Amino acid sequence: MPPVAATGVLRAVAAVPPLRVVVVDDDAAFRVLLGEVLAAGGVHVVGTASDGAAGIELVSSLRPDAVTMDLEMPGMNGVEATRAIACADDAPPVVIVSGSASSELVDEAIAAGAVALISKSRIGAELVPALHDALAAAHR
Repeated sequence: MPPVAATGVLRAVAAVPPLRVVVVDDDAAFRVLLGEVLAAGGVHVVGTASDGAAGIELVSSLRPDAVTMDLEMPGMNGVEATRAIACADDAPPVVIVSGSASSELVDEAIAAGAVALISKSRIGAELVPALHDALAAAHR
């Protein structure tokens, strides 16, 4: 039997670069865990910070696609850092990742510019999709 000619059009598919994220959390072990969860989801952690002020500096210098932010940290908390990041030109979306924040603190974070809240207990199932959704919404 003769070979069958392929029909249709072949299109070059551009490789989509991985989502670049800065992680801000005061718990070093959790930053490592978060990095592993994100890497497993195809997300590249470009920097980590242990407080809000250091997170703002990293976001400014690294220009990530998105930020994960803890709320309760010593020094500058996640609400203050989110507010500062959200005020910048071309600000990346900030997704709050918190274990036990009060509803008042969560409301403050959303008012400050956070686009989503993920419980630390749900990062495996919800964080990577939330980051992609936040980035898609930011580009609309």
